[in-house]
Amino acid sequence: MKRFLGALSGSVAGILTFVFLSIPFMSLNNENETITEATSMNAWDFLNSELLSNMEGYGFLKAFIIISIVLACLIILLSVLSLLKETKIIKTNANFDFFNFLLLILLTVSAIVVIIGISNLGKTTEVFTDKVIRPYKAGVGSILNIVVSALATLACAIPVFSPSKKKKR
Repeated sequence: MKRFLGALSGSVAGILTFVFLSIPFMSLNNENETITEATSMNAWDFLNSELLSNMEGYGFLKAFIIISIVLACLIILLSVLSLLKETKIIKTNANFDFFNFLLLILLTVSAIVVIIGISNLGKTTEVFTDKVIRPYKAGVGSILNIVVSALATLACAIPVFSPSKKKKR
């Protein structure tokens, strides 16, 4: 079972990344006095948003969401290749679990950068009080994306860094 752990955790993290991008991943911060209604937005709406495209930090956040999508696709592909290798359908000496582990680390870092980008999107400072206004806060999708990708990274580390017991002939 340990030999399938890296492939399964990678495929689950890759698929759930798309799910988490489809649920609310950011919302208006209703703690500010100037904002009266709370609305939320998923990542696909954010990528197509004309209203937010003029805000400071929009391009940075959009780039890291796209990087997350590309990484999730690569993780799913490597997980399928790793499953095929472990079931001996394809024969290769490539260590797909190690590359999957590296991509999962990059996905976790990308998810952390997305949350930082959300909190800095459209950030302003009031002139007289020097109070920082952050109009957006991270939603459930972006938080779950970090949690699942970090757990998948830890699960993928088990087969990568555990000593393998190969039979000597």
